[in-house]
Amino acid sequence: MHIIEIHETNWIDRNVIQLHHIIERMISRGHTCEVIDYDMLWPTRTNRKIWQPKQVFTNVNKVIPGVSLRVTRPGSLQIPLFCHAIWAISSMVELRRLIQEKRPDVLLGTSLTNSYFLALLARAIHIPFVYMVYEPYYTMVPQKWIRSIAKAVERLSLRAAERVFVFTPRMKKYAQDMGVSSGRIDVFKSGVGQEIFNAGLSGMNRRVELGFGPEEWVLFFMGWLYDFSGLRQIFQAIANNPAILDGARLLVVGDGDIYAELKTIVEQNGLAPKILMIGKQLYKDIPALLGCANVCLMPSLENDTTRNIVPMKVYEYLAAGKPVIASRLPGMFAEFGFNNGIIYTDTPIEALNMALTLAKSPSLVKQLKVEGRCYAEQNANWDETTDKFEEILVSVKSTKL
Repeated sequence: MHIIEIHETNWIDRNVIQLHHIIERMISRGHTCEVIDYDMLWPTRTNRKIWQPKQVFTNVNKVIPGVSLRVTRPGSLQIPLFCHAIWAISSMVELRRLIQEKRPDVLLGTSLTNSYFLALLARAIHIPFVYMVYEPYYTMVPQKWIRSIAKAVERLSLRAAERVFVFTPRMKKYAQDMGVSSGRIDVFKSGVGQEIFNAGLSGMNRRVELGFGPEEWVLFFMGWLYDFSGLRQIFQAIANNPAILDGARLLVVGDGDIYAELKTIVEQNGLAPKILMIGKQLYKDIPALLGCANVCLMPSLENDTTRNIVPMKVYEYLAAGKPVIASRLPGMFAEFGFNNGIIYTDTPIEALNMALTLAKSPSLVKQLKVEGRCYAEQNANWDETTDKFEEILVSVKSTKL
């Protein structure tokens, strides 16, 4: 099977998400895939151009060594407001070229700007279009005055897709509320690789490398540093009372929207080395870093974007045998409920306090570790998720033969 995936973010430099795992496993099974992506990180580039010509990256892989993927980045106008609109056009031009080069069996969309046009094109040339939705995409549009238009476009795209793929029951409800019939929605489970289950094996060595004492209680966060991640509130609380981390450390892995702001808080308040920010890391290094942790944080603020989602990292936290302190988000609770290794809190500050309090409750920590790992073992298997993904795509393909 040949798949073309249209990805409205940076496939190479952004954090690993579910689709990286699934696509690379599909390739390892003998299928082929092309990715068309968009460098949404262009505002952070020091050498950016007003017009960025097309770029082609070969031999790309993020999670499975030896897998080879080609990523095409169409030419783009790097000017706010116009950037996505121009990419929508250039990506369609590039898609046309790739289709002529090798006709795909399925078009897979994970974008907002051009997905409705992708669905129309796919229908015209009798290729199935599948839409994968991680969160309500329209809520991620920074300009609030555009969101009503973006929501209408997303609704059209969802209704036009032959199948809609989501990763939580709450996102299934979101798709239904947007007008998609239940029979066209497939809910997938996030998986966890064996390397994450084995995270503790290399974690102690990494603790020494990072300068953590054997008795220090390490709080851990990884992922994109969104404005709504809850870390701003946690950093400010620590800045106001640095003594709160006596005997404890906070390790933050990742970069993103508020990375520079958080670094400034650390520098201006002399919080290093209590807070250690090491930026984005290669996926192969994540298990050892995760193994350093005593407790993991997911303190996101609730908003239209976070309300129904379950970040993949929560499964990874649980699989590594780490207690998780998470915001009481509806999507999270619907997915995990009680007694599965997670303690829910209402605010980021409560999450920080609870994570620190756990250091004094070894029996509860042990209970949470066992519950979380058990849940991950029973519910997070990439091979099973890829099996389902492959089966559905084969079925969708057959309807167009």
